[in-house]
Amino acid sequence: MIIVFAIASMLAAAEGEVDTSRNDELQRYLINAADSHPRLRAQYEAWLAALERVPQATSLEDPMFTYTQFVQSDVNQFRARVTQKFLWFGTRKTRGVRAKAHAEEELHAMYTARNRVLADVTVAYYEYAYLGEQVRITESQAEILTYTEETATVKLALGLASEVDLLRVQTEQIQLQDRYETLLAARPAASSRLALAVGYGPAEVLPWPLVTDLPIDPPPAPVLAARLRTINPELIAMDHTVVAATSRIALAKKKGYPDITVGIEYGGISKPRKVRPERPFPAALNAAQKYGATNRRNARTALTQLATGQPLSSPMRVPGSRIIDTYTLANAREPFVTSDGGDDNIGISLGLNLPIWRGRIRAGVAEARHLATEAEHRQTARALELENQVRLLHFNLVDAKRRYQTVEDRLVPQAQSIYESLQSAYASGDAGADFLDVLDSIQTLLDFELERARAFRDAHLAAADVDRILGQFPEIPVIGD
Repeated sequence: MIIVFAIASMLAAAEGEVDTSRNDELQRYLINAADSHPRLRAQYEAWLAALERVPQATSLEDPMFTYTQFVQSDVNQFRARVTQKFLWFGTRKTRGVRAKAHAEEELHAMYTARNRVLADVTVAYYEYAYLGEQVRITESQAEILTYTEETATVKLALGLASEVDLLRVQTEQIQLQDRYETLLAARPAASSRLALAVGYGPAEVLPWPLVTDLPIDPPPAPVLAARLRTINPELIAMDHTVVAATSRIALAKKKGYPDITVGIEYGGISKPRKVRPERPFPAALNAAQKYGATNRRNARTALTQLATGQPLSSPMRVPGSRIIDTYTLANAREPFVTSDGGDDNIGISLGLNLPIWRGRIRAGVAEARHLATEAEHRQTARALELENQVRLLHFNLVDAKRRYQTVEDRLVPQAQSIYESLQSAYASGDAGADFLDVLDSIQTLLDFELERARAFRDAHLAAADVDRILGQFPEIPVIGD
């Protein structure tokens, strides 16, 4: 499954301008970071997990099954019960609203992480590009010093210059060489920073970044601050945090109403069984002893007469043990009768919990209200912080572009012109040309060229931070399987 999360470049569209500060190489880095960066994949999984909480929050609780087996009972054999708990009306819907708000919060947290990752890639890219520009400027400066050294050597051979001039230019070359080696030593670290920002992991040294244009002019700071509150994904996520906190108030109130538990119960009754008929055993013994039942027929006759209320006959006198044996013999072939245990039991139950501890419920509602108010204040505070940041970044961007244009259009051409004039005068043997002035003009030109590269980098870093806050990156997909 491919899911694309993109926040369009609203400011560029509003101004009718196209941001050409991102070349194809940087665009590929951004796409790769959005596709495979582990931080975004982690946030993507967190969002999917939040979506799975929605059906859990709106579902009924599991029914309860209870089974009882009677070990000793004259009537009952077993009892089975199934109960289902139903929350108060609207509780599950409110839970769903809260779960959906948390899912939206995670979604916009992913947008925030996306913007941060892409901004990190952009910053690392232009830091790496700045290092490459410093290397290029240093190499160009080395060529100038080499030419100056050759000029000093020729003049020294002709006796038109002192050896001090040659030593001075050689000293400048040694210092420049040391700076050059320092810059080259920093290249692996800068390349690794860019690779890690993209999500490549440890890799070989990346090629030097390509040349790009300056970022487009941003709208005025008040316009950026106004748009911030509507398009910043972090603030939008806080909107859903407030919704979730408000839903918590409704859930806390619903705890003041009872939950309903409905159940059905089935009880199994003992099956019919065969039992001997009840006989007046003591009376039969007394009768047999009194009337002298001496054999089985007489004993049975006496028992039958006693049971039916007929007058007994044939009185006899025998020992008591003989009477018991006679009673046993008399009932030996007596048929069993069937005893019916009754029908099985079926019952329906209805239960309610009683929320009588109102103090606890009121405290829960008050807690939820305080948390909702806290979420609102946090959102307001964060909006003010981001508004201050975007105003400062707007100033940094505008100021960096102003510095770049000043150095590019005025200072570098003037320094180049001064150097060329002094170098030409010194090479021609003009008496007014001082070699120290030539070296000073070379150093001034180097400083201005480095300042131009620094202003170019600062402008892109400020623009990257503005893009991070406002989500103004081009449509970069975040692809997750």
